[in-house]
Amino acid sequence: MIDRKKIRGVSLSANEVKITVLGVRDEPGTVGAIFRPLASADIDVSMIVQDLSRTSKGDDGTDVTFTVEQKDKDLTLKLIADAREEIGFREIIADEDVVRVSVIGMNLEKNTGMAQIMFDALGKEGINIQAISTSEVKISVLVANEFAERAVRALHSAYILDAR
Repeated sequence: MIDRKKIRGVSLSANEVKITVLGVRDEPGTVGAIFRPLASADIDVSMIVQDLSRTSKGDDGTDVTFTVEQKDKDLTLKLIADAREEIGFREIIADEDVVRVSVIGMNLEKNTGMAQIMFDALGKEGINIQAISTSEVKISVLVANEFAERAVRALHSAYILDAR
């Protein structure tokens, strides 16, 4: 049985940029080469998602998507471009039209169905999920900025937070 009371709140982060590095060489150490210069420059990275070992274009490699604060976008793009030879990627895309919406609770990984509630609530509102990240205490998704308010309202209702 799903215990919706495990969710304590919904958060919104509207100050992020989604960075996608396409066609990254799928070799040990390559992902580290992406994030090493960012760490050295004190750039905070939030969500990190890596796909399967095939890029969206069907060639060898992988795609790595992550978020940084908007103020760090230009430096992030420059640092990754400067490390192109070490990383071995095809293209970098930056999308500023995203927000991160999260539900926060405790022991979420041990409560089957919590993510499904989120996905269903957003789907019913016609909100497409661009990326997903989970932890023991949080399930986060990236959605288009235009859906920020609707997503927060939908999740409040789905987890019955507005009735508590």
